[in-house]
Amino acid sequence: MTPILNGYTFSPSSSTFNVSGVNVTIPKFTATTIPIKTYKLTGSVTGAVLLNVKIGLTNSVSTLTNSAGYFSFVSLANGTYTATPLLAGYIFNPASSVATINNADASFVNFNAVAGYTIGGTVNGLIGTGLALRNNGDEVLLIGGNGSFTFKTAFANGATYSIDIGLQPSGSFCQLTNGLGSVNGNVTNIVVNCS
Repeated sequence: MTPILNGYTFSPSSSTFNVSGVNVTIPKFTATTIPIKTYKLTGSVTGAVLLNVKIGLTNSVSTLTNSAGYFSFVSLANGTYTATPLLAGYIFNPASSVATINNADASFVNFNAVAGYTIGGTVNGLIGTGLALRNNGDEVLLIGGNGSFTFKTAFANGATYSIDIGLQPSGSFCQLTNGLGSVNGNVTNIVVNCS
């Protein structure tokens, strides 16, 4: 007789006995959990910023870099993981990195941070709620009132941007000017006029 169950070892590993018309006591087996091996993923951020860069991992876990730019994730099983750095106002190269744990600790390609430029402007004459602006069709910024606005995404010098109105507010009709251009510093001249 040999007991088998994934994740366990047994002592004894098997037992042999003969049955010939008499009651036989089945031997006792002691089960022991096989510890799951876990590993560590490490990496670093260099460049314009080191401290408190949020590093997101594939499995929705995140950590922050220390003052030297280093980060690590511990207690990870074998598998492939993607790390993505994020800090408002900065651009990271590469934008993400993939590492595979295969029965050993592993490292990500290091990220280089550069200061990016912001895109923004002003809203005038807004009455009502629900105005939403879009940045290159992806990032949505909800506008709560008149005044200045700035999108969170940072842009590299020379990058193109396209800002448009994703949703008109209740109670107003808004028009946007200066929504297209190339970045060569912080952009502050986008104007949304509502009536």
